[in-house]
Amino acid sequence: MPFAHPKKNIAELGLKDGQHVADFGAGPGHYAIEAAKAVGEDGHVYAIEIQKELVSKVESRAESADLDNINVIWADLEKPEGSTLKDELVDVVIASNVLFQVKDKEQFLSEAYRVLKDDGRLLLV
Repeated sequence: MPFAHPKKNIAELGLKDGQHVADFGAGPGHYAIEAAKAVGEDGHVYAIEIQKELVSKVESRAESADLDNINVIWADLEKPEGSTLKDELVDVVIASNVLFQVKDKEQFLSEAYRVLKDDGRLLLV
């Protein structure tokens, strides 16, 4: 079982059909996959990961689950505009089991807030 029970946490988060989500430090994609199911075909998930082998893993998992609403991005979230996403693009940023690995926590969180809509939410696990 993956750390922190992604399915349960996504259900409690209450994502809605059509929302846009960024999964910062997506890892193997447990949260990205569950979020993509929750936001439906009209929603979109940006799974952002710095490790190339994990980027490929998320892409494979999304394809296996027949989810077309996931865009996997190889990026460094510790750099300004590192996610490559537009300002105020997403309704929710997910950062699960990643913050302890981040050296520049201030920049990481700044990037999360940059891409969040004014009424957006951050799920920090």
